[in-house]
Formats: sequence, structure tokens, C-alpha cells
Amino acid sequence: MGVRKYASDILLATITTEPNRFSKNYFQIIYFVIVMNTSDNSHGPEPIHRSGDGLRDRRFRSEQLELIEIGYGLASRWRTILLLTTCGLIFVVAYLMFKPVVYEASVSSLPPQEDKIQALRFPMLIASQESPRSKAMYWVPTLPRIPEINVDNIFDVFQNKLTSPGLQRRYIQKHVIPTDFYVSKNTGTLTLIIHYEQRDQAIKWVEGFSQYASQVAILEIASHLQHVINNRVKIIEHAISSIRNLNDQYRLDRLERLKQALYIARKLKIIDRIVETPLRPEDVPLYYQGINMLSAELEAIQIRPTNDSFNTLQLRELREWRDQLRSVSIKTDDIQAASFYEASVQRIKTNSTRLIGLGIILGLVAGVTLAFLSVLAERYRKMLESD
Repeated sequence: MGVRKYASDILLATITTEPNRFSKNYFQIIYFVIVMNTSDNSHGPEPIHRSGDGLRDRRFRSEQLELIEIGYGLASRWRTILLLTTCGLIFVVAYLMFKPVVYEASVSSLPPQEDKIQALRFPMLIASQESPRSKAMYWVPTLPRIPEINVDNIFDVFQNKLTSPGLQRRYIQKHVIPTDFYVSKNTGTLTLIIHYEQRDQAIKWVEGFSQYASQVAILEIASHLQHVINNRVKIIEHAISSIRNLNDQYRLDRLERLKQALYIARKLKIIDRIVETPLRPEDVPLYYQGINMLSAELEAIQIRPTNDSFNTLQLRELREWRDQLRSVSIKTDDIQAASFYEASVQRIKTNSTRLIGLGIILGLVAGVTLAFLSVLAERYRKMLESD
């Protein structure tokens, strides 16, 4: 027992104080200690109350020896660990040396100024005006509401277009751009950003897409406004046609009533209009007007060239309303959906210290892992040879 303890102390002291002298010759000492540990059973069985403690002690010492062997294996492969660590460092340094310079180009935008969107507001205000109705009420169809156009609405549409993945993808494919756009929003300011190696090209792309998104937003607003105006014109034209149809039907009904009243007046021989009658005005029959008056009115209706005179005022107002909407012209040439700042560009700085540290750590981890796998493979090989 004393010899075994003495051998273990020599082994641990040698590894701790003189690791450079630790070589494969010391495996003889490890083997000697293992033999001494396993030879305890030849001296006879231990007492029952101490068998569990002895087993735990042997397991603990066996684990210590395994850790010592693995530690020696890793230490003996320090060249592999150093080589992979150096490779990681060299890779990072080479990346930093040959990494192309990347620039960040950006364009900031604010809501447009009020005077820059008047070409859209004037048509909106004109189309929003209702028809100047006369005192006589007549049927007017329900018309679609004219959309409100102001600074906030236009800038909201511009923001949707600027951040639209589909619109960005379409512009990128059209101009063969090898990178993507990024949009940041801060206190009402939109900033379009792109990263690229060529400074001037990056500025050109970021300015071009900003203008493209503005044009698409203005065209969408103008198209929607024009669509609503066209629908209003169609509905008013339908109202005019309906009133004309009603006039035609009213003319036919009036002619039929006059013919019937004239027939009755002739049968009753009522030549002139009967003025004095106990009937209420609304109850006086039409034939009371007499043959002369009925004949004159019937002739006047039959020779009338148009039926518009029955509702002349209503038709005139509807026509004026329709012509007013048709005259609305929307020009979008000089309209901007946002106020743009001048494009700025700056070089993106690389955190060299951080990358070098990361390369060293990754190389070190790779080296230790490879050395550990090599130790395990060697131990497995020796186990197979011993068997």
C-alpha cells in the first residue's frame, strides 16, 4: 500500500513541476500504479463494511488517471493546437487584408411640402364639389367619395412603396443590383440604405430607387383619384339617361291622358273650360278644361322636338356637373411624394480586433477538438491491441 501511494505521489509531482520531462516512459509508473490497485484483491477480501468505500476509491483514482492521460495527450499534441490556432489567425488577417472596401450610401426623406402637392389637391377639391341644386328637389344618385389628399396621406403611400419588398425586388432585377436595400425610420424620417463596394454606384442606386418609389406613389394616388372621378361621371351620365327615360314615359302618359280627356269632352260637348265647380282643384277631372284647351295642349306635346323641357333645370345641372368632372386634369410631372436630403456616403469600418480575437478562439477550439479526438483514437487503438 505504501509503494502504491509513493508511486502515485511521484507521478503527480513530476507532471506538476516538470511537465517537459513527462514522456512515454512514465506510462510504466501509471501501469505500476494500476497493477498495485488491482492486486489488492490477492490479499484477501476486505471487510464487508469497507467494500463500498474501496470501490468508490478505486473508481475515483481510475478517473484521475484517465484525466491525467488525456491531459498528457493534449499536451503532447501542442503543435497541432498551435498550428490550428495560427491558421485561424492567418485566415482572419488574410480576410482583413483582401476584404474589399464597402461603402454605405443613404438618402433621408421627410413628408413633402404643401406647395409641392397642389397639382393633386386642386383636382381633388374640384371633384369634391357637389352640384349646385335648385330649390326643386330631384333624384341624385349616391356618388363615390373623393379621397382626401394631403401631406400625411401622400407620405404614408410613399413609405409603403419604399419598404415594399416587391417594389425593391423589381427595381433590383431591372438594374441588376447585387445587394439589397434597407429602410430605417426615426421620428418621421425615412432613410434608404444600401451597401456596396463602388461609392458612386451606391449613391446612384439609392437616389434612383428613392425617386422611383416617389413616382410610383404619386401615380397610384393620381390613378385612384382619376378612377373615382370617372366613376362619378358614369353615375351622373346614368342619372341623366334615367331622367330622359322618365321624361319619355311622362310624355307618353300625358298624351294618353289628354286623348282620353279630349274624347270625354267631345262626348259631353264641353267646348270651353269649366271654371266654377264645387270640386277641389285636385279633384277636378281633366276633361273640364274643354275641347279647345285639350286640343291645343295635345298638339303642342306632339310637335315638341325634345322631352328635356319637362325637367330642363335638373338635366342642365347634371350636365354641368358631369362636364365639370370631365374637365378635371391631373398632372403629376412636378409632384414629389417626399422631401429628399442630399445622398450621403461613408466607409464601413471593420472591427479588426474583434475579428482577430474570434479567429484565434475558433482556431484554438478546432485545435483542442482535433487533439482530443486524436487522444481518444489512440486510446481505442491501444485497447484493441491489448485485447
